[in-house]
Amino acid sequence: MEEVSTLIVKKQNKYVGIELVSSFLRELKANMNPANVITLSRIVAVIPINIFALLGYDLLASIVITMAALTDFIDGKIARRFGWVTKIGNLLDPIADHILIWSSIIAVAISKKIIPWWAIVIIILRDIYIAKINLAKNGHKEKATVIFGGKASTVLLMIGAALLAGKEQILALPIGGGVH
Repeated sequence: MEEVSTLIVKKQNKYVGIELVSSFLRELKANMNPANVITLSRIVAVIPINIFALLGYDLLASIVITMAALTDFIDGKIARRFGWVTKIGNLLDPIADHILIWSSIIAVAISKKIIPWWAIVIIILRDIYIAKINLAKNGHKEKATVIFGGKASTVLLMIGAALLAGKEQILALPIGGGVH
């Protein structure tokens, strides 16, 4: 009996899913440069963000979200400046953005119980819809077209996640003559 999985499909005695992952890892290794390492750090940052948020270390979660969000600007700048733009980097960058945004919002929603589940679903569905439009528009081009509105919404979602994570501590800071 042949098993069919969404991750691994056995076809003509080859495991397609394993081949895809293997090919992806070879491509990543062959094109590893500082810009791609910075992009990968955004994905890895999800681990401490989730731990800090779920354990109630809100300010730490907010700081790590902010630092990870800054890597979205830094990796692209460095890649373009030094000629390190790669196909794998173009693929990883939006994936890292979505992983950071989704996991941060979900962790904050769970820990603080301040974001309704339907709002999270809307954010995720919006991202999936935009990704489908991008794929349809760009096909399998090496570099997808960056739209200002999409980039701005990504930045706003990252800022929103950071502010939500540490809102009590941020509001308590004695800056700008705020309420004490």
